[in-house]
Amino acid sequence: TLPDSATRSLVFSEVHAHPAPPSTEEAAVNPLRVASDFEFLELANFGTEAVDLGDLRLIDGVRFSFSTSGIPVLAPSARLVLVRNRGAFAQRYGAAVGIAGEYQGGLNADGETLRVVDGLGRTVASAAYRTESHPAADGLGFSLVLLNEVGNGTNGARVVREEDWRVGREIGGSPGIPD
Repeated sequence: TLPDSATRSLVFSEVHAHPAPPSTEEAAVNPLRVASDFEFLELANFGTEAVDLGDLRLIDGVRFSFSTSGIPVLAPSARLVLVRNRGAFAQRYGAAVGIAGEYQGGLNADGETLRVVDGLGRTVASAAYRTESHPAADGLGFSLVLLNEVGNGTNGARVVREEDWRVGREIGGSPGIPD
């Protein structure tokens, strides 16, 4: 059985797997910061119904349970941001970008497949990415964003393939907002 139609509208919309290293100012605030502290990923609801996040979790690449996020549903057209390090993210992006939570583990800068599953282990959304396919997103400060935010999805689950990404327009990415 496939997830319901509302859940199928959840998609990975941005991945910042190989951020730029800390700036001089960022390093002055915390000399122990490293580039991977600034990683983030974004999921979006491109459907017309709210997505119940209650029993969803990330299980591949990074780990996160949405039940701990404090966000029970994701409204239509809304986005949520998950980060590796809340303090580093807030330092670089400010408090205006809402953070749904910190994931466990780290994004693989060489690429991997991320997966969101429901309580029965069914894949709801997945995304394969490789930063080396997009040199500007491989440590130079740019993120990967979807080529087409409405055209991805097969067999009831939102599937983003490596070729479905492009380099974002903004250095540092565009967490929480469209690119």
